[in-house]
Amino acid sequence: MVETVVFETDDYSALDSLDSFRLSSYLCDVVLVSKDGQRFPAHQMTLAAATPFFPSLFTENRLETFRTQAVISIPDVDAEILKKLIEFAYSGKAACLASVQSVRSLYVVASSLQFNHLVQLCRDWLRLHVDSSTCLDLAILANQYDDIDLIRVCDRIAAVNVVRLSDSEKFLALSVDHLERILCQDDLGVRSEDDVLSLLRTWLKRDEASRRDDVVKRLSKCIRYSLLDFDESIGLLSNLDLVSHYESSSLTTSFSYRRRVGCEGVLLVAGGIQTKREDSDVWTLTCEAKTYDANSDSWTSFPSLATATCRNKIVTSFDELYALGGDSVCEAGGKTYGETDVVQRYDAEGRRWVDDVTPMSRRRDGYEIVCHDNRIYGMSLAWDFGVECEVFDPARGTWTPVSSPSRDQAFDFFSSRYILFSQARHIFAIGHAWRREIGCMQYDPLENRWLDKKSFPGAYEKTNSAWNTHQVLDPFFCHYASMGERLYILPHYESSTAVVFDLNERFSLVENFSPLRSYAGDFFERNCGLAGDPDNNRMYLMGSKEREKQLAVYDERSKKWDVRKCEWNFPNKRDCAVVDRNLMLNFV
Repeated sequence: MVETVVFETDDYSALDSLDSFRLSSYLCDVVLVSKDGQRFPAHQMTLAAATPFFPSLFTENRLETFRTQAVISIPDVDAEILKKLIEFAYSGKAACLASVQSVRSLYVVASSLQFNHLVQLCRDWLRLHVDSSTCLDLAILANQYDDIDLIRVCDRIAAVNVVRLSDSEKFLALSVDHLERILCQDDLGVRSEDDVLSLLRTWLKRDEASRRDDVVKRLSKCIRYSLLDFDESIGLLSNLDLVSHYESSSLTTSFSYRRRVGCEGVLLVAGGIQTKREDSDVWTLTCEAKTYDANSDSWTSFPSLATATCRNKIVTSFDELYALGGDSVCEAGGKTYGETDVVQRYDAEGRRWVDDVTPMSRRRDGYEIVCHDNRIYGMSLAWDFGVECEVFDPARGTWTPVSSPSRDQAFDFFSSRYILFSQARHIFAIGHAWRREIGCMQYDPLENRWLDKKSFPGAYEKTNSAWNTHQVLDPFFCHYASMGERLYILPHYESSTAVVFDLNERFSLVENFSPLRSYAGDFFERNCGLAGDPDNNRMYLMGSKEREKQLAVYDERSKKWDVRKCEWNFPNKRDCAVVDRNLMLNFV
């Protein structure tokens, strides 16, 4: 058998030469003309490889491959955007002003010319930068191009800000389909269900003759009639011809609700280790829980946990709070040991925590718990039994074993602990192996199986160098928060570099990320935790610097931290659970 030898290099790129040929018009065989008459020489083969639009265009115009600069008009495209598209075809890069209007224009043209990779990049950027001023326009755009993810983001932001938007011309011009999508959401920014009736009345006034049937037949389904006080709402119900709908709903509609919105920055801090005096070395576990409103810098008492734990994980499932795992024993000096299998549930009606839930099959700490599709997954890694996974079904109140990675697969990948991240249809386990290799494994709940691991070559060395610690991605030595499609991981020690893992399985480092730069170690030393608020593109980091309580708010759009004094009325405290705004909306 004759062996084959393969020669390859990372330094070779024909596109670099082709781009220089384009800029000097060397061997160019086509000229694209924008709607304002500007001419752009290019190569047919390069354009045809970048998008399926051009091969069909060249065929229609019967261009010969080496015909000297055949001219093709692109009549609906501005010169500036056409130039960006050609540059993207040659380099995979397109520079654009960082504004919704500019990216939107690029998105529209890239879609029409089938630059699919660029379209996806524009979609990703727009989803991150939607706000209340652009959500209605971008939802219409997304609907035209069947961009389901962008529609979902736009509609959610519109729902949260619906009362403020109702005064705008854009709201009055909404189609019945668009308004129905907004009003049917649980996360609707209304104080009471009466506000929904008022919104319908405002929209109806624009064109009562043609819209009244839409209100009665379609939009009436968006109203949660069980939340209305009939005596208070009779006037609006009569005006909208919905009295009969209210009366029939009492027979057919079960209890429904709206999640409370508009309380941006609300966090829950629960459990943990604390000392009653700043100068004391005696630490104790606590059941105490409080909510914090970053807007007003105010604390409100919340029912205490039933069992004192630290490092537990609080998740929500079917609109109920669960506190799982953690450590249940505390020694002098704040050292802890003794993982617990206790599962606590918050009884919203009785406003108390109870620990009558079926415990986990093994003791686990909270960093190995994740909620996915309203089911809670617990994962353990130990020398005696390898990796073991189970799932808790709140509807049945039972834990059931699920597929686990093989023992060899698990110990080849996970050296000690790992971080769990739920996104889309998969659960990601992110960690590093004994041979200093960072990677991730995916669990598919629908198929109940683990997929092959993916490695990130060189990531361990870069992270270890930036963090100056061997505790890379160990959840006991870092803090992390989910921001929609991204997971941010911040080091516990002095470092200003964060790790970001995204839904496309990309692993990257973000330098100069610390809220206090060179004082990162001080800020993280007694850190209470990190929480994400993806709806508002913010993260909240709670900690102290030189014994002064601080709150750092990170705006993902501006890439800036706002560090402010924080008037905590907590005792000195650490290793507690910090839960973000989205989870808390039903309970504060």
